[in-house]
Amino acid sequence: MIRPERTEVGALSVEGVTRLYGDEVAIEDITLEVQPGEFLTLLGPSGAGKTTLLRVIAGFIHPHAGSVNLDGRDLTGMPPHKRNLGMVFQNYALFPHMTAAENVAFPLEARRLPRHEIHRMVDEALRLVRLEQLGDRYPRQLSGGQQQRIALARALVFHPPVLLMDEPLGALDKQLREALQLEIMQISRDLGVTIIYVTHDQEEALAMSDRIAVFNKGRIQQTGTGEELYEQPSSLFVASFIGESNIFRGTLDVEESLLVRSERRPIRLDPKSVHRLGLASGDAIALVVRPERTYVRPASGQGGTGDRREMALRGTLEEAIYLGPVIKFVVRTEEGIRLFVRTPQASARATFISRQVEVHWQIDEALLVPV
Repeated sequence: MIRPERTEVGALSVEGVTRLYGDEVAIEDITLEVQPGEFLTLLGPSGAGKTTLLRVIAGFIHPHAGSVNLDGRDLTGMPPHKRNLGMVFQNYALFPHMTAAENVAFPLEARRLPRHEIHRMVDEALRLVRLEQLGDRYPRQLSGGQQQRIALARALVFHPPVLLMDEPLGALDKQLREALQLEIMQISRDLGVTIIYVTHDQEEALAMSDRIAVFNKGRIQQTGTGEELYEQPSSLFVASFIGESNIFRGTLDVEESLLVRSERRPIRLDPKSVHRLGLASGDAIALVVRPERTYVRPASGQGGTGDRREMALRGTLEEAIYLGPVIKFVVRTEEGIRLFVRTPQASARATFISRQVEVHWQIDEALLVPV
């Protein structure tokens, strides 16, 4: 995402935060630094701890250890209404008996601002989300997308330095969700507000974020840009959660740069990747091959490839799935492994002439991770 110049407020830090529910650890020793104006996404499967951390930051629940700081001010013991943070919920949380404009005005009235100032700020917030003509409507008279815009306007109307968003687009259909993604990104750029955004949708995270923190089982597995997480995953979990993957497990033969699998053909590895990770022979490893980095061709008489920079596995073409601009091939290898290949339509047609195929990839385009 292209960002504006950073603002001077909205720097948020989480230091060693742990939260328990009984004997169960919800989040453990979470440390994060969020820069002013940054769009940080907390990404992970359900139950990974994303929303728990967001609720700790908001002040809805208190940590059993650690602290939350905003621009050098310790928020840890403060109630939510004194933290001056905006919050957008997945279920909108609009008051049904209030009009859209009254919902947006609510946090301003709670702050006891003058009436004329409230009217001005509400008008600005409604214009920001392009709903200035619908201020007199009640939530039941608005579509899901319009309700979410009103919830966003309410969260931004008092100009918070940080906006917290808990899966705000999860209840919307794909087309509307993508449209609102663009709107939220534009508002983020225009206002320079710091955003901490929770989602389990990896595509949403990749599209919207400056950085992503990947959660699993209450811990952060890796933090980085979308490109860093996709191209340089630090663990098998991150590699398999971010994007679609073909995964081969086995043990390492350092001398030959091979991934050795019991009773299956060894897979050639990039020696540079082996050396970079500092692994030893016998270590458990996994090789991750992205479907778009592979290609399929009809099986040759001899099979395999003479190029040591390339790996090829023979198999049977099981499915060719039309996905618009690409064809997704499903290939069952001779070893019984199911592989996925994504190929642009223009280069995929020749593959349909044969059921016996080879799946190829360049060894330096595969990702090697410890297990």
